[in-house]
Amino acid sequence: MTKDNTDPKRWMMKRQTEVKHQILEHYLKAYMAVQGRRQPTTFHFVDGFAGRGVYQGGEPGSPIIAMRTGEELYGFTNGNARLRVYAVELEPENYLSLSQEVTKARPQCPSIRINLYNKSFADQIDPILQAIPSGEPTFVFIDPFGYDGVDIDTVISILKRPRTESFATFMSSWINRFLSVDGKAALNDKVFGGPEWRDISEVKDEKTQEKVVRLYCTNLLKAAKEQGIHNLIVFPIGIKGDQNGSSIYHLVHLSTSPKARFEMETAVKRRATAVLKGVNLGTIEPLFFMMTQQDPTSDLVLDLLQSRGEMDALTVAGEIWQRRWEDNLTWDGEIRRVFQDLEREGRIEITRPGRIRKLGLVIEEKDRIRLKR
Repeated sequence: MTKDNTDPKRWMMKRQTEVKHQILEHYLKAYMAVQGRRQPTTFHFVDGFAGRGVYQGGEPGSPIIAMRTGEELYGFTNGNARLRVYAVELEPENYLSLSQEVTKARPQCPSIRINLYNKSFADQIDPILQAIPSGEPTFVFIDPFGYDGVDIDTVISILKRPRTESFATFMSSWINRFLSVDGKAALNDKVFGGPEWRDISEVKDEKTQEKVVRLYCTNLLKAAKEQGIHNLIVFPIGIKGDQNGSSIYHLVHLSTSPKARFEMETAVKRRATAVLKGVNLGTIEPLFFMMTQQDPTSDLVLDLLQSRGEMDALTVAGEIWQRRWEDNLTWDGEIRRVFQDLEREGRIEITRPGRIRKLGLVIEEKDRIRLKR
């Protein structure tokens, strides 16, 4: 492992890595800006596999991206949004490079406090989380080479902490490729939280990678409920390579906040838009489609309003994302359209605070929705 993680070829910037970093940067800006504009808030960014801090071509690694983003938001919010960074890197050679890059970045990021750890993510994550004041928003970025850190027990232990979310690289194509390899059984049991993956490995076809992601996310939700986390929103994002249409890996965003899910979708959409404009940075598959036999979205919306009464639009969307995560329905696509269709059909009423009351207007997050009286 030491040779692999310090090999210079590992640290040549790939297009799919740049896509991932751009999504991360877009999201962190939104994540901090929304709350930081309202009141002084300290945010915590934990980078579990921080790497060298820089790539072979001089491109910044994720800890440096976080530092620069935090400094930018500190100025944008007039000091209301402060970022604390915790960068964990086990390999001594990588850690030395990381330390040097952080030292270079400090003068340009004076508001950022960063702690570096030359330890494993498994050994350091609990002490880091215990040191962060309870209730302060925390974002844990888990981006390993391989399986480390993405096992269900580790991820759920992170999410049990209030106002904490995770963003993990799940190497779905790699896991799929080695699913049946001798000697991987115990590791697969740990990653998936059980032995169900064996059923997938026995019949491999072109849908096996999707099945792998579905099982992982399903077991995450199951484990979360067992630990008392009943409102977890799972958002798997497929990242494609340049040569074919299949995903190289999936980024799995986990949170209990509809607003967080909304902002992550927005970050993905911005990156996808850049690709459509011809930016030569690889391709992204923002949606993981595996249609289910559940009730149509319109029926789910009506059932929610019937049982709970008036709700704001984003809260309704959050319920949809929790219950129909496999379809990855988008706010700007399916969800808004369902709201507008139900309004036109006269089945719901939408109150748009501060805006003209008119059927068919674009639905905003804070709009209030209720059944037609």
